[in-house]
Amino acid sequence: MNVFFVDNATEMCKFTKAGVVDHNYDLYLKDHPETQKILDEMAKAVDSCLTTPYWSGLPYAFGDRFVKYKLEPIGPPFGVPPSQNTSDYLQADLQARLNMGEAQFNFMVQFQTNPETMPLDKAMTPWSETESEPVHIATLVIQKQDITNQGQAEYGENLSFNPWRTLKVHEPQGSISAARKVVYEAGAELRRFKNGVPAVEPNTPRPLNLK
Repeated sequence: MNVFFVDNATEMCKFTKAGVVDHNYDLYLKDHPETQKILDEMAKAVDSCLTTPYWSGLPYAFGDRFVKYKLEPIGPPFGVPPSQNTSDYLQADLQARLNMGEAQFNFMVQFQTNPETMPLDKAMTPWSETESEPVHIATLVIQKQDITNQGQAEYGENLSFNPWRTLKVHEPQGSISAARKVVYEAGAELRRFKNGVPAVEPNTPRPLNLK
């Protein structure tokens, strides 16, 4: 979705406290029906990871301007949609599709053209694509490969994602992103400690098993 389910870091803390500390998300959601609506939309099933669009939800710097990111799948869906009767159907679908061939997405940026209607720290406010149409700037190619190759799952588990691992001209914006910087670093450090692996990133990509 092109929105987040709370507006800012303060609301994110309130939402997290309601569930993790008070064990009562329902009370928070009762007072925040728009959050409930967004979460319901997020929970809808999709056919495939490779045939659905993605949005950053939160804005980023683009030099002296601000943007949100969008990924749009290229080309018609291929293959038969998987059965959604199992919890790992998306993994099975991803495996089957990438065994058959590569997947591509248009990488797009949507520029902030009006700070009032496209705010940086009100993440529940959608940026209208009519007001600012996303611009295609690159193509993301996911190569044909076997994602079940031995060691691949462990390799992925020990990587850490942090949106702040970027150039200053592309820094994340808004209070939720500022909070993520601290939380993601702490989470990655704890996970790696529990897994008994060093807190470093690989210098080169893991070679693909192209079958």
